[in-house]
Amino acid sequence: PSRRATRAALHTLQGKLGWCGMTVRGGRAYMAGLRDVVRESKGSKPHRKITVDESLREDLEWWSEQLKDMTGGGSRLWLEEADHTVLTCKSDASGHLGWGIAVGDELHFSTWTVEEALDPDMVLKEMIPLLYLSETRGEQLEGQVVRMGVDNSGAVFNTLTGKGEGEVRKLMKRMAAMQNKHNFDVLGVHVDRKLNKLSDMLTRFLQAEQLDEHLPGKWQVAGASLRASRWRMTQRSRRVWVMKLSA
Repeated sequence: PSRRATRAALHTLQGKLGWCGMTVRGGRAYMAGLRDVVRESKGSKPHRKITVDESLREDLEWWSEQLKDMTGGGSRLWLEEADHTVLTCKSDASGHLGWGIAVGDELHFSTWTVEEALDPDMVLKEMIPLLYLSETRGEQLEGQVVRMGVDNSGAVFNTLTGKGEGEVRKLMKRMAAMQNKHNFDVLGVHVDRKLNKLSDMLTRFLQAEQLDEHLPGKWQVAGASLRASRWRMTQRSRRVWVMKLSA
């Protein structure tokens, strides 16, 4: 295929895929490159030839594969009646320590590497727990809507719109792959920091007994429940601690 296209053709494609992106999981994340090219060429003549670089070609190839078969997990249009279970979770991240997420009766938390701790991008850090949940629990989330409470408005916006730049865009694409594979949706919901104390404390790695006052109802940390698992967030895998709760 040609590595160049007219601005008019790319602009038209942006409009058509923009409508598809409303129902295709991950569509918004894979629209970003095309949107950037059209925006950067604003003011150019419609028939000006624009180079389609490798990154944009990969995004368009993703769209080509998705549109070949829309009856699988890639589209929200074919959800069964039973596929409306809502799982509510809450997550948080600190700038220099780590991140945590409360999922049902389990608490998951991990630390940043030295390099990650120096990264000032808090939107990216707040979205790491969402990626973790998608990649480690995707199969268990099949047919569900995951309602993730986050106290960072930027992370909520990116999760709802699929937009983001740089590393956030890469993260959104990884999440899209899991949602397509296992047929689930992740919705970001802003939660007040005062109502997110449990996840906040997970980012600070306090002793288990210090969590008790923030647990709902008569829940408590199950004795000797702390265990470690591994997750490959980047090229290297990392340790994630998991703590079980009991009623």
